[in-house]
Amino acid sequence: MDRSRIMRPAVLLAVITIFSLMLLGRIFAAQTKKAETSQPSPTSAPALNTEAIRQALEEAQSKMQGTAEGTPSEPETSGVETPVFEAKATPEEEHATYLALQEKKMQEERQVLEALKKELKDEIAKLETLRADIDKRMADEDEATKKKLSKLVKIYEAMRPDELVPVLDKLDDELRLQVLSRMKQKVVSQILVKMDPAKAAVISEKLMSKKAK
Repeated sequence: MDRSRIMRPAVLLAVITIFSLMLLGRIFAAQTKKAETSQPSPTSAPALNTEAIRQALEEAQSKMQGTAEGTPSEPETSGVETPVFEAKATPEEEHATYLALQEKKMQEERQVLEALKKELKDEIAKLETLRADIDKRMADEDEATKKKLSKLVKIYEAMRPDELVPVLDKLDDELRLQVLSRMKQKVVSQILVKMDPAKAAVISEKLMSKKAK
């Protein structure tokens, strides 16, 4: 609490008391002078006019109250809110914000790339597994084909050349070449003698090329 507000009633009371004493002094002096002029008896004391004293006190209090009421009061705080101004970001703060946004964008892009990389790695693994499976199946099929071809060669070798030539003429070129390349050289020469000379020359050339590889 402000000390000036606490001291004001005490000062006001002191001023009222001083004014009251001054008025009482004046009244007492006036009564004494009046008694002296009227020549009262020596034994009688001057009588105070209590009604005049009461009126003087009321008059002093009224004047002091008016003075106190006329004292300007302290200004009260207005109810209007103080406007709040938003602080503008400095260039350094704007630059820091821009860098933070760029870093966040790059991090998101890295996450997308990592996800794509993982997806691609999974697809490659699937393709590798599929290729291994295909290679195995082809190897199994080649092995089965070789076994079948070996059996067929044995059958053809057991036949007479003049009986085998019409059978070989009905086979496709690749299969006929595969059969003859697995047969014994003596049997092949006997077969070629029984075949058409032009066809026998072509087959011989292909057999030579296959063996050279």
